[in-house]
Amino acid sequence: MSPKAKSFEFTGSDRFVIEERLGAGGMGVVYSAHDKLLNTKVALKTIRSPTSELLLRLKNEFRAMQDVRHPNLVSLGELFEADGAWFFTM
Repeated sequence: MSPKAKSFEFTGSDRFVIEERLGAGGMGVVYSAHDKLLNTKVALKTIRSPTSELLLRLKNEFRAMQDVRHPNLVSLGELFEADGAWFFTM
């Protein structure tokens, strides 16, 4: 991460209520959340900082995996932006 990139914790959105932080890696953080629109539990993968490089990586990961279906793999939902925070649902 560049020295100018600002890291932040995602606190949720109008639709998603964060329940707990599940884990973190070099690119971002995964949270357990409640989807108020669908009334279901989801995982949200976020990026640590809104840099163009990390946003491109998040979008590429989502596009590469969105059509993959297998009983042993998590299914991806939607890609979102809320108040400058980018994330996708699983």
